[in-house]
Amino acid sequence: MKDVPHNTTDRAATDEQKRVVIERVYTLWCAHPELRLGQLLSNVSSDLYFREDVPLVDTLEQFYTQVPQR
Repeated sequence: MKDVPHNTTDRAATDEQKRVVIERVYTLWCAHPELRLGQLLSNVSSDLYFREDVPLVDTLEQFYTQVPQR
C-alpha cells in the first residue's frame, strides 16, 4: 500500500489513511483536469461500490501513468 499507513485491509480506516487516499486522487485529478471526477474513477472501474480504497487508487495511478498529462 503505497504511502498509506498500514492497516489490516485495503480500506482507508483512519482519518490519516483517508487523507492520503484523497490526496493521491487529487494529484491524479489535477494532472488530468479535462476529466470530471466520475470520469477519472470510472475509466478504471465500472463497479466502484465493492472496490477497496487503496487498490482502487493504486489502479488509478497505474492507469494514468500511461495517459499523457495535460
